[in-house]
Amino acid sequence: LCDLDCGPHGHCVDNACDCLPGWSGELCNLKQCDPRCNEHGQCKNGTCLCVTGWNGRHCTMEGCPNSCSGHGQCRVNNDAQWECRCYDGWDGKDCSVLLEQNCSDGKDNDR
Repeated sequence: LCDLDCGPHGHCVDNACDCLPGWSGELCNLKQCDPRCNEHGQCKNGTCLCVTGWNGRHCTMEGCPNSCSGHGQCRVNNDAQWECRCYDGWDGKDCSVLLEQNCSDGKDNDR
């Protein structure tokens, strides 16, 4: 007889949860990440959170910070380093800074 509720992702064997593939944790309630995540990221319930400088679903792609925040293109520069080339109106290492468009927009971050 087993007293643990292992949920839909496992079953109880000898008072311990035996998890189905892709699941872990004491109660089989933590979704696992692809093993490649461990190289440059940390698994958070099935989502691989990348360390700075790494991107992609499994944090296996070297690249630009925050994928240029959706406001630029990630390119390799002349020094073979990844960098963001920000679209017009955006600035910063990861293109996350909205530049001043006119004097009345309440922003003071023009170039």
